[in-house]
Amino acid sequence: MNDLQLQLSTVEGNIQKQVQDESEERLRKMGFREETGLQAPRQISYDLGTDGTTPIVKAQSEGDTVDQLANLSYKELRYIQTRIQAGETEGIPRELLG
Repeated sequence: MNDLQLQLSTVEGNIQKQVQDESEERLRKMGFREETGLQAPRQISYDLGTDGTTPIVKAQSEGDTVDQLANLSYKELRYIQTRIQAGETEGIPRELLG
């Protein structure tokens, strides 16, 4: 009985090894490769383009772009539209260029 159990465990081990080898071979044929150069992630600290001492603050604006456009006349709006269509975008808010 012990001999049978030993032979059975040997056969099971061989089958598992064959299945493992076959699955790895098929994955290699599909283009997958075993990665050996993995590194743990590292935390990187950036100051977002500043020297670290100057605080980043939002610029003071006279109002929202929509509010500014609402105060323009139709003539001024049409003038801005023709400038955008002509490619003259200097001085025109970025929100209108998108």
